[in-house]
Amino acid sequence: MTQTSNEISVYKGELSKETFGRCCNTILKVYPRLTDTIEILKKRLVANGFNDERLIASIEHVIDNFDGWNKHPSIADFIKFDKKVKIYEYHELLSECVDFAPEERKKFLEMFAAIDTGLEKPRWAKVEHVEEYKIKKWRAKTNGKTNF
Repeated sequence: MTQTSNEISVYKGELSKETFGRCCNTILKVYPRLTDTIEILKKRLVANGFNDERLIASIEHVIDNFDGWNKHPSIADFIKFDKKVKIYEYHELLSECVDFAPEERKKFLEMFAAIDTGLEKPRWAKVEHVEEYKIKKWRAKTNGKTNF
């Protein structure tokens, strides 16, 4: 998962040659004038952390939403597509519920789960997003060993 500021992309994994090949065929069927930019597109997809699922969703999004009769999309139209989930540091969650009664605070905090974003400390995301997108949950480490 790619992290920028207080959001993470829900897409994880690699971009396979097979999927890229199939997707290139789809792009070129719909936008034949993009033939000369396919290699540049591939480099930009890899540089921007695309995986198979995100590339397919990106192409479907561009096909469904690109405006411009007899025009073609730019590389940026494919690259800018992403699905992100808002994440929080624990102190941010606490500041949101500082004025809540104890029971309300408990219910509020139970709506979030600790997740592993590859940092030293956990970040928090809504439980529904963690489950829907299968986001890796945080496992506390002590003495180099993971506690479950």
